[in-house]
Amino acid sequence: MQIGSARRLAIAVSAVAIAASLSASAQAPQSAPSDPLFPYGGQSYRFDASTRALQPLESKKSKKEHGSKEYCYIEGDTSPVVLRSDDTLAFASLLHGSTKDIERFTGIATPVMKLFKLERLFASNENRRYATGQYVPMNGLAYGDPIPNVNPKRPKDLGQLYISRPAAMPPGEYALTLGGMFVVGNCGGPVSAFRIAQ
Repeated sequence: MQIGSARRLAIAVSAVAIAASLSASAQAPQSAPSDPLFPYGGQSYRFDASTRALQPLESKKSKKEHGSKEYCYIEGDTSPVVLRSDDTLAFASLLHGSTKDIERFTGIATPVMKLFKLERLFASNENRRYATGQYVPMNGLAYGDPIPNVNPKRPKDLGQLYISRPAAMPPGEYALTLGGMFVVGNCGGPVSAFRIAQ
């Protein structure tokens, strides 16, 4: 995401009433995090209702381990971003695409979030966190109108903001990705990782 799209993300979130669906006290965020590694969308952030901010998660690119089977992983045995699983935990994700893409995305993001997957990771002793295919259910909502000019390289593309709220999670390593890391052929994309504390 470019700096301009980060600002537009904050504006888009500010334009909608998040309180009704996520928490009675939730308010729209007033600021956006620094630019992630991937300029084409797919990155996710924690939505903090108490501070009205978007908190960056650990931004990674998934890698492929070759063998008899394809294994997808991210580097590092644990995430530096630590969250707590409670009824205030929610995430904001921005995805880019054509008008038809946005219509299709929204159809699989609400009311149950199937577009972005929240996946538990297995931390190995090789300084890697592997995909497991164990997904946490999430509710999903599309917020605001599509946002123009989010991708300078594809000026006709639009951005759409999605808010998701997960079910309770036990302590461990987790990642938000587009479609899930465990899916064959899905390695190499952006990963937003974090750890749930004890």
